[in-house]
Amino acid sequence: MLALSANDKVFLCIGHLDFRRQVKGLIKATQEILKQNPYSRAYFVFTNKKKTSVKILHYDGTGYWLHWKILSEGKFFWPKLDSASCTMSPMELQVLLSQGNPVQAAFREEWVKVA
Repeated sequence: MLALSANDKVFLCIGHLDFRRQVKGLIKATQEILKQNPYSRAYFVFTNKKKTSVKILHYDGTGYWLHWKILSEGKFFWPKLDSASCTMSPMELQVLLSQGNPVQAAFREEWVKVA
């Protein structure tokens, strides 16, 4: 599992990618499809056509990490939106990686106590 903090940004690519792409190909997809800076230290999440595999690209300040999860059975829930990408919270990403539906998951609203 990934160790994500509440402050991490997560961008999800709605369409599928050819998973022969490795880090350089995902950097290009981050720029062209997601319209994001691949050096931003955010997590960029991609899936294959069958929704049985997920790749996550992350820059940590010195280099790129490529996380790749292949399910032994079943599929990942993937939102169907008109846009090319969407954002999600780190908690929603953890639910998605556990084969859950982050849209139906009930989370408490994030809040900050005002003194």
